Amino acid sequence: LTQVLSGETFFNENVQLEKEDGTIVPVLFSASPIKDEDQKILGGIVTLMEIDAWTRTDHILRHQNQVLEHIINDHALPVILGHLCQEIEQHFGSGVLASVLLLDEDGCHLRHGAGPSLSESYKQAIDGIAIGPEVGSCAAAAYLKQRVIIPDISTHPNWAKFKDLAESHGLRACWSMPILASDGHALGTFGIYYTVPRTPTTEEAEYVELLAHSASIAIEKGLAKDQLRQQTHALEVVNRIGSSLSAELNLEKLVQAVTDACRELSGAEFGAFFYNMVNEKGESFVLYTISGVPREAFEHFPMPRNTPIFAPTFSGEATVRIADVTADPRYGHTAPYHGLPPGHLPVRSYLAVPVVSRTRDVLGGLFFGHSKPNVFTPTAETMVTGIASQAAIAIDNARLYESAQKEIDQRKRAAENLKRLASIVESSQDAIYSINTDGIIMSWNNGAEKMYGYTASELLGLSFSCLLLPDVRQDASSQLDVLLKHKGNVIPESLRIKKDGMVFPVSLSISSIMDVDGILIGHSLIERDVSEQKRIGEALQTSESRLQAIWENSPTVKFVKDLEGKYQMVNKRFESIFQKTREMIIGKTDWDLLGSQFAAQLVAHDQKVLDSRTPQEFEEQIQFPDGLHTYLSTKFPLYNAEGIPYAVCGIATDITARKRTEQAIQELNDSLERRVADRTRDLLMYQENLRGMASELVVTEQRERRRLATELHDYLAQLLVVCRLKLTQARNEWSLPSLKTNLEEIDTIISDSLTYTRTLIAELSPTILYELGLVPALIWLGQQMERHGLHVEVQAGDQSIHLPEDQAIFVFQAVRELLFNIIKHSGINDATVSLDGHADQKIEVLVQDKGQGFQPALGSTDFTNPGKFGLFSIRERAEALGGQFHIQSAPGQGTQAKLVVPLQPGPAPVSPNPAFTESLKPQNQSLPRPSKKNVVRILLVDDHAMIREGIRTLLEHHEDFLIVGEAKNGEEALEMTDLVHPGVVVMDVNMPKLNGIEATKLLAKEHPSVRVIGLSVHEDKQIETLLLEAGATMYVTKGSVASQLVEAIRHVVKQPL
Repeated sequence: LTQVLSGETFFNENVQLEKEDGTIVPVLFSASPIKDEDQKILGGIVTLMEIDAWTRTDHILRHQNQVLEHIINDHALPVILGHLCQEIEQHFGSGVLASVLLLDEDGCHLRHGAGPSLSESYKQAIDGIAIGPEVGSCAAAAYLKQRVIIPDISTHPNWAKFKDLAESHGLRACWSMPILASDGHALGTFGIYYTVPRTPTTEEAEYVELLAHSASIAIEKGLAKDQLRQQTHALEVVNRIGSSLSAELNLEKLVQAVTDACRELSGAEFGAFFYNMVNEKGESFVLYTISGVPREAFEHFPMPRNTPIFAPTFSGEATVRIADVTADPRYGHTAPYHGLPPGHLPVRSYLAVPVVSRTRDVLGGLFFGHSKPNVFTPTAETMVTGIASQAAIAIDNARLYESAQKEIDQRKRAAENLKRLASIVESSQDAIYSINTDGIIMSWNNGAEKMYGYTASELLGLSFSCLLLPDVRQDASSQLDVLLKHKGNVIPESLRIKKDGMVFPVSLSISSIMDVDGILIGHSLIERDVSEQKRIGEALQTSESRLQAIWENSPTVKFVKDLEGKYQMVNKRFESIFQKTREMIIGKTDWDLLGSQFAAQLVAHDQKVLDSRTPQEFEEQIQFPDGLHTYLSTKFPLYNAEGIPYAVCGIATDITARKRTEQAIQELNDSLERRVADRTRDLLMYQENLRGMASELVVTEQRERRRLATELHDYLAQLLVVCRLKLTQARNEWSLPSLKTNLEEIDTIISDSLTYTRTLIAELSPTILYELGLVPALIWLGQQMERHGLHVEVQAGDQSIHLPEDQAIFVFQAVRELLFNIIKHSGINDATVSLDGHADQKIEVLVQDKGQGFQPALGSTDFTNPGKFGLFSIRERAEALGGQFHIQSAPGQGTQAKLVVPLQPGPAPVSPNPAFTESLKPQNQSLPRPSKKNVVRILLVDDHAMIREGIRTLLEHHEDFLIVGEAKNGEEALEMTDLVHPGVVVMDVNMPKLNGIEATKLLAKEHPSVRVIGLSVHEDKQIETLLLEAGATMYVTKGSVASQLVEAIRHVVKQPL
């Protein structure tokens, strides 16, 4: 200080001070002298700053510089706000989470801005929250524009509605700092959350307030960029629509372009232009264009009505902009809907601008809507109003263009009509010519030249009297007067003379020709040569005479009735059979002539013909004195010139004799049909009996095959397995080389015998079909076909299909027969078998190949061809079961065999029976328990006691194995497992009641710690796969038990569960 008072200056010198409590505080010492105007030292200014505070200040300044760099480099606003939140969390330490909420464009809601440490579910829950003085922390701070501190969320009323939400995310306290713009309005808020109840320190509050200033700079710049982008876009749209308005003359395209541009500029979801077509009530308008939604969105709703909201637009009084239609006092007072019609597009924000022409006529209105309130701004209103003014001028221009175009088109059509009329006159076959009031010919068409033989040059300027007969030419004027008396009507016949002197009749019409002032200047005549018509009329009269003769003298009955059923015409045959004169019949009805018993049928037939308007035939019966007669009547309607029926004409032929003959023949046919039906029924019964016998033979054959296969499996195969076990034990116990060699040879012989036995069992009756069902059996069959050089792909849509035994056997044997046919005759090595169950309770099997194919027989089956008897047998068996069998094949196109059998579910899988528990408990002895820690507890499961005994003998020689129990089927295995708690279960596959695969599934579910080793006399991969899928750890064939089972047990015990 002495040096300072002497004139020296110090800046940020490190010194140490001692506080009152004796602590040493490092500070930065800065000092400079204070001088007067004469440079005399009056004193000194000293600044002491704790080094920690200076470090924090320096950190804040550096962070602010970083934020400013982000802003200058145009980084995205979410990136900047996220950086600010992370800075707060890092600066304040653990237990602090920061977020930023931004005020929405409507100024009433907060939207998510940043919050890197908050969960997504929490951010979604508070996104869009409405601001208010008592709503949370951030919403209140945005509303009050001041800091809001909530030290304990659980007790503060501001958080009453959000307390559970906050606590579920571990938030206990929250305070908020408003982010204010340079003009003081709120831009958003900083939200600071604590995981424990507390208030911010003064340093924290000041720090966040400083960062809020940085955030406001970033937000305002982002808003300014958005506004600039929107203004740029608006200018582009205005320029584009300006160019379109000046160039487009098509009214529809012009109005559509205006509607689209205004919707884009205003931010509307949809917009429309309505023509101002007002009815007498002032309520009808026409939708012209639509934008933003399909036109169908408005097609089912009535047009805008003359309501208080719509009226100012269609009257051209003013533009209407409403922030929220539903809150407007004019809304909802007009019947019948009192608001928007049901299903109408949602409208909250509303903008309507009238389109007024230069003559102040209101052309219509531009209407825009949005489902959210407060969307349309004054700027949008100004832009839309400006475009509407320009659009009105463009619409006027387009209308003028359309009017001019229409007038041009009308003139073109008039000229074309004149040309067409002249062409018609010239091309007409009729004579068309004109005369003046003095009877002088003024025009003469081609038809007149052809009809009369005179050219136009010969007759123009002459009197039309030259066309009249010589004896009336002197009185031409009177002849003209006669014609004029018929003006407007057709004169049926008048005589004319041709150039060659030939006289011929014409029909003619005459009409007046007036000038533009309506003064008569002449007459036009149209004449037609009716010579041919007269000839035809005479021929027609002759024809009518002939027809009348046919009508009267026909042997059939002929008549005509009017719509009331009264006879108008009858022929002589009608008179003779009814024995009445024509005068007695005309005007009478069937009710009058026949009585009610027969008249009703005839009247109904007449009405049916009139209703259908088509000719129809009926058999009708009438009682005469000699008995009942049957007539075949053909009836048809008669039409007038307008095509309306006015009568019914009938022609009836007496077929009584023919009907009697037909009845006799029918009786004979009925007798023959009964006899044939009796014979057919007998044949069908015999056929059914034969089919039943054939089916029973097939089932019996399969049962015998299964019995033989079971005998081989249950006795011969099991004995061979036991022999191999005993030989293995003997081979291990006896050391004599010669004896061991003999034993090995015997073992080989037994192994070959066991292999042959397995093959024989599979060929006789595949066990897999009875144990696992049809689908696994077909998969096994496909694998067996590989031995014959055929690769079979089996496709099963439903693996759980279960059929009764006879059905499953039949389907299996049919597929095997078809596959062997493919091997023999197709010439290829690939086939496909597909199996599928249908909703209509049918199973469909397809066996297909792409081989050389054949031509299926069109008639009966040819049993001399290879494989044909097998196909016939399959078809017969399928039909006996209520199914079908079809073959589709063609030479070079492969073969497809389809077998359809009614789906009859087979028996459900057998479940373990708890009743075995007592019988399986050991009597008078305790259950075996392990004596050593590493002893493996083993349960043997096989339906053959010899096999169990052989395996027990094999395993008991090993001290680390303990046989804790035996079971002879799957049910007992489950019960024994509950009782003796084995570590390993040696499980046979083929067992009664519950087989090894099903038992393994239940063991894996109920005792997942137990390891299962599957055993089977079969070596089929399909059985191994199904067993492993059921939960077994390993699979060993019984033929290799002696050499592999011990190592298999030790291997599975070492594997982790």
